[in-house]
Amino acid sequence: MSEISGVGEIVALVIEDNRSALEARVQLLVASGFAVIGVTNVEDALRELEVRSVDLVVTDINLSADRPADKGGVE
Repeated sequence: MSEISGVGEIVALVIEDNRSALEARVQLLVASGFAVIGVTNVEDALRELEVRSVDLVVTDINLSADRPADKGGVE
């Protein structure tokens, strides 16, 4: 399970395979008052969703090809 950044009541899950972009998005959302979970791939996101509820999902529209084929995504 990933660490939650921030202390807001609204929990956001950010999925971004570029670590620099992930950090920037997490920082922006934390500064905006969200509690944020940041992950770099679909598998980690699915693991998070199995154990926590989130209010918002922010995802990279072109995640890298290392995701499972049966999970798909927008290309």
